[in-house]
Formats: sequence, structure tokens, C-alpha cells
Amino acid sequence: MDKIICDYPWTHFEANNPNGDVTMCCDNNCVLGNVNEQSIMDIWNGEKYQKIRSNMLNEGAHKVCSPNCAVLKGFKSYQNLDWFSNLPADSPVFYNAFLNEKEISEHKLVLKSLPRWMKFAYSYICNLDCYHCYQREVRQKNEKLPQNFINQVYDLAEILQVLFYFGGEPFAYKPTIELLTKYTNPYCQNFSVTNATLLNDKIFNILKSIKIGFLSVSVDAAEKKTYEKLRKRAKWERLIRNIRILSVMKKQKPFMFTLSMTVNSKNFNQLESFVDLAVSLDAQPIISMVNNYKNSNNFQNEYLSFSKNDYEQLFVQIDNSIEKVKKAAYKDAEILLFHLKNKVITYKNSLLAQPI
Repeated sequence: MDKIICDYPWTHFEANNPNGDVTMCCDNNCVLGNVNEQSIMDIWNGEKYQKIRSNMLNEGAHKVCSPNCAVLKGFKSYQNLDWFSNLPADSPVFYNAFLNEKEISEHKLVLKSLPRWMKFAYSYICNLDCYHCYQREVRQKNEKLPQNFINQVYDLAEILQVLFYFGGEPFAYKPTIELLTKYTNPYCQNFSVTNATLLNDKIFNILKSIKIGFLSVSVDAAEKKTYEKLRKRAKWERLIRNIRILSVMKKQKPFMFTLSMTVNSKNFNQLESFVDLAVSLDAQPIISMVNNYKNSNNFQNEYLSFSKNDYEQLFVQIDNSIEKVKKAAYKDAEILLFHLKNKVITYKNSLLAQPI
């Protein structure tokens, strides 16, 4: 296998855990520093970032990263940063990106350029309680990223290509709203993953005033009863209202818009309907098998037990959905559906599967 060099150690900075741990992306759990103890710049050119850059050069992404990395599998095309070349050459964003590209090509380990991608989860607090949430227990600690880190993000805002708000529910946090409202970089793309239930007129007006690059809404069902059972405290009518507003907004100012679904034994028969819903709203349907992250027997029995007939229905729906997303030219959705099909085949044949 040819060695693949991923440029994320040179471009990405992520604090996706409110305990302050920093990684280069959510697909690699190697901790490179902690924003409670170090500044962004101390971490960015610190020993651990230098080491992962060196390892990437010497060993390649297939050794440094997980074999299940979504980027290596061709998904997450929205994370590409090469669009900087279309920006004004006298803008701080272009200058930093241009310098960064030069330093990547020169295999620099210590950089003069700054992060081009900043993603953070200020908190894991969320207004919902979803059936598969891996953050539920950690949420009880009520950890938050320090204000000093948020201030540093403000300082970097003029050179960032992407500012990615994560959570929990990012629109539940005052620092998220303040960042969206106050910083003025017209070239930075704003990314967010949200349940969309807290979106209101104030937030919609903010979103209309900024540049959006990517917005993903977690849904998990195609009808009211199942949705409200899987995503406790959520209301289907409010969700549908808000994603329709986002769909209209996308037509006015295009951005990558996705609706996501985790497949389980309660909602698998809605997979094709979910694809229809997403396509009708000009959103890519992002579908994957739910992860039993605790390896709990109770979770397994309730959400991952399928009969032989269930599997047959699931395969039919996946095949039909692949044809629909192909027709809509949703490449990321197509790739994920092929991965889902392979996952289901593997799962069906594994000892984990416990047919009813």
C-alpha cells in the first residue's frame, strides 16, 4: 500500500472534549495537549504536535491513524481546505493558508503558520437525552472549556478557514452564540453539528448573516413517534419546521447540509423514508449503524437485535437508497451507504448478532 500523508497535523486543531484535551481530528484520539494547561500556540508547535507530524511523514496515515478513518475511506469531503486559493490574496486567511501549504510541502515540524481549522466542544450539555449518546455520563461533570481558550479563538478568527462548533448541543452555549455574533472574518466558513431543536428567530438571523460551510442535523428517524422515543425531550414538529427553514436558507446561500441517522432495530424500516425526507430538503442523508459503545447487553437486546426478515428488509432499503443518492449526486451519502451495507453484512455474520 502506498504511503498516504494526511495534512491534518499541519492544518487542524480540535478540542472536542470539554476537559480540554486537544487532538488533530475526531478520527484520531492521540492527545496533543490540553487547553486548560497550555495556550493554543504552545500546543500547536509543542513536542506532541511535532511528533505526530514527524510520524505522519515517516509512517503515513495508515500507521498513524485508525484503519476506520472516515477521511481515508473517502468520506468527509467537506473538510477539504483547498478552497483558500479562491480567496483574495491580500486577506489574512489566504496568507496563512498559503504559508501553511508551503510549510507542509517543505515537511516543516515547527510552523510559522497557524491552524486553518478550529473545532471545539465548549460543553457536553444538551437539551435532549438521546438513546445512543456516549456523552451522557461525562455530562454529569459539567465541564466547560476555559474562557481563556475562547479568547484565543477570537484572536485567531481572522486567519481561520473553518470554525467548527461542536457539543453536546452547540446552540445551547452562550460562547457559541457570542462567537457567531461578534467575530467578523468574512471568509471563514462556520461548521456545526446540531439537533436543530433550539434554533429560533434570533439564531436563524445570525446564521443568515454569516458564511456557513457545513451544517449537520442529527435526526435518527423519519416519523414522529420513533423520533420522539429515540431523542427524548425533542418535538418532531419543531424539528421539521427548523430543517425546512435551513433548506430554504441553503437555496439562498449554498452550504453542505446533511441529516444524520443511526440505524437500529427500532428505526431500520424507516431508512428509505429518511433518505426521501433528506433528498426532499436538498440535504445529504448521512446514515450509519449505531455504536453500542458500552458493549451493553441491554443496549444490544433493545437496539441491535434483528430477525432474518429484518436483515432482508434492511438490505433492500439500503440498495434502494443507494440508487436514490446516486441520482441526487450525493457522493458522501453513497459512500456511507456502501459502508453501512458492508457493516450490516459483517454484523449479521458476527457473534454479536442475536436474531429474534
